[in-house]
Amino acid sequence: MAGFLGVEVFFVLSGFIIAYNYAERFQAFNVTSYRDFLILRVARIYPVHLLTLLIVTALFTGAAVMGIKLSAEAIFGPANVFGNLLMLQALPPFDALNGPAWSIGAEFAAYIAFPVVALWLARLKTPRSAFFSAAAVCAAGLTVMMWVTTTIGSSPTGYEMIWIRISTEFTLGTLLYAGWRHLGARKTGNLWDWLAIVSLVCVLATVAVSGGDSTRGLLALPFIALLVLSCAGATGWVGGLLRSRLMQWGGRISYSVYMTHFLLLMIFGKLLPWDRFENDWIIIRVLLMLAYYAAVVGAGAACYHWVEEPSRKRIRKVMASRQNKRTVRPVESFV
Repeated sequence: MAGFLGVEVFFVLSGFIIAYNYAERFQAFNVTSYRDFLILRVARIYPVHLLTLLIVTALFTGAAVMGIKLSAEAIFGPANVFGNLLMLQALPPFDALNGPAWSIGAEFAAYIAFPVVALWLARLKTPRSAFFSAAAVCAAGLTVMMWVTTTIGSSPTGYEMIWIRISTEFTLGTLLYAGWRHLGARKTGNLWDWLAIVSLVCVLATVAVSGGDSTRGLLALPFIALLVLSCAGATGWVGGLLRSRLMQWGGRISYSVYMTHFLLLMIFGKLLPWDRFENDWIIIRVLLMLAYYAAVVGAGAACYHWVEEPSRKRIRKVMASRQNKRTVRPVESFV
């Protein structure tokens, strides 16, 4: 129910973290820094995207050969595969072959635009100005979302909504960081832990009241933003939980889990369809659900440790080597 709101958390959190790591570096635009920033962003998201795209292409091809009907086979074709290779799946006429991949196409567009946002952040010198801007962006974005979903009838993953969501939520996350960084000693403390709990309760209450309706579920966005902000400053038991080894590991593998879970559920849906067990004992259904979760987490962890992290490290190593070559002039150049 309203599981798509996980993407809202991802977009807001991404904006906050990108601003945390890079906002100061782009207070003055630099072409070299911008290029390196984009390469690092590609290193972060593209290897797993490419792997899952190859897997889903193999699944579609194998299913066609075996005469197995897949629900998404209508969008499978050379042009769409090529568009997905270029991460254009959030733009018409392309569609994401791996369901969750629509979001990373939009996310990368946010990375491209980030230096412009960073120039705005540099002008916000007080928490009040930054948080006021964040509230204004949130209110304006939600208003447009409500209008688009009710008037045009766009789904949360419709082309119009994709770009409204990423532009609103990523920018919102950067503005939250801009305010938080100016709080001084107030940036951390146990009060943030209580605020995190209240925010989470409000998110869950909004989801419950919405009854699973995707349009009304979006009204949880202000509380999601407050939850992200409060987790950044929490130092009590909420902060301790977030700093635990299990949560840290879960955070590291979360992107790989997100990108592979759709494929696992698609395979499970064919091998062990849920409706086949809906009349079985409750213990059977619980065990099946646990098997689903274990497979998703296991596949995501394997993808992280064998593909995502090694690829990222390799690309960063190549970048560091090239930067060293640019920095250290060869002896011949002095002759």
